[in-house]
Amino acid sequence: GMPLIVYLHGVNGKADDPEQLLDTDDFANWLCDGQLGDIPAYVLIPQLSSEQKDWIATADTVVELICETAEVYAVDPENISLTGFSMGGAGTWFIGASHPELFARIAPLSGGVKVTERMLANLSTMSIRAFVATDDTVVSPQSTWECASLLTERGADIRVTEYEGATHTDMPTRVYLEGDLLQWLTSGQ
Repeated sequence: GMPLIVYLHGVNGKADDPEQLLDTDDFANWLCDGQLGDIPAYVLIPQLSSEQKDWIATADTVVELICETAEVYAVDPENISLTGFSMGGAGTWFIGASHPELFARIAPLSGGVKVTERMLANLSTMSIRAFVATDDTVVSPQSTWECASLLTERGADIRVTEYEGATHTDMPTRVYLEGDLLQWLTSGQ
């Protein structure tokens, strides 16, 4: 009956050794060393191999892993959340929109999003908290703002937080360490 948080890493997390995530991904490292505190949820961090392109290309495999994990650990099926940074943020938008029945909420950080009518219809059914940086030169925040505007027109539960003066690489610290996102991902409050 515990919640499940699924975290998708950015491009630097791609490797063939899960231990490498601890060297290249802030979220995985903070989780392992306790900096994220006591999270009242299971946390699943899949890893892309160095040969895989991105989360979008492996979406079906990720969804299968989530479903298998949820079944094995008997997680609360109404309390599965998806979050990710950069390439993982783009994957969060895509996988969340492709499988809206699976997720109670999603939280992409600095992830580009390609808006389609189907995506908007699917995302409008879940709670979304998106995060962008004004000085992000890697992933422009514009696609997030455009998507949020279209979702707001549909009455979706979406909130975008913009960090003034922050860069792309500032976002994990600002959101996961300094913010209250992890509490929202487990409770929806």
